[in-house]
Amino acid sequence: MIKLNKSHSKGDLVEIFKSLGVAIDKKLTKSIIVNNICDYIEKAQYNDKIKNVGELIDLLKSDSEKQRPNLKLKNEIMTKSKKIIKYCSDNYELNDYQSQEEVFADIMSIYKFGDLASVRKACSRYNESPHAVNHINPIISSEKMIELNKKKLMKQTKINCLISKTDTFTITFT
Repeated sequence: MIKLNKSHSKGDLVEIFKSLGVAIDKKLTKSIIVNNICDYIEKAQYNDKIKNVGELIDLLKSDSEKQRPNLKLKNEIMTKSKKIIKYCSDNYELNDYQSQEEVFADIMSIYKFGDLASVRKACSRYNESPHAVNHINPIISSEKMIELNKKKLMKQTKINCLISKTDTFTITFT
């Protein structure tokens, strides 16, 4: 019996094993899935992301990379994000803050929750600040990163062999 980290939800376990070719019924409870985890590990077909049993067990024993703040924490994060965005929109005037250190402390307390759009926006705006102490990159889970890349690809348009991209422009004539 393998001791799993409790931060993994039932949905996380179903997704992990789905990527390894093992179908787990979503109607099962988490405790039943955990009790049958050894059977699922034996049936797994490993891939580039998870190469062997050892990596899978390490993944299941470590914290889930998904960020699940509770409602109170999420409200605090959103408030700080909005406060930082307002600070940046007001030409970096310290209206709501006493000092630049306070702004830096707020950004450092929220950057871990990069799955939230307002946190990504606050980090981006803070990095443009002339008073930015360090370049702060929000921590984004791999699933959210894949989703953001899909959205970026969807924004790219193709019209009569003219391909426009958001970063650079490529023009092809046929």
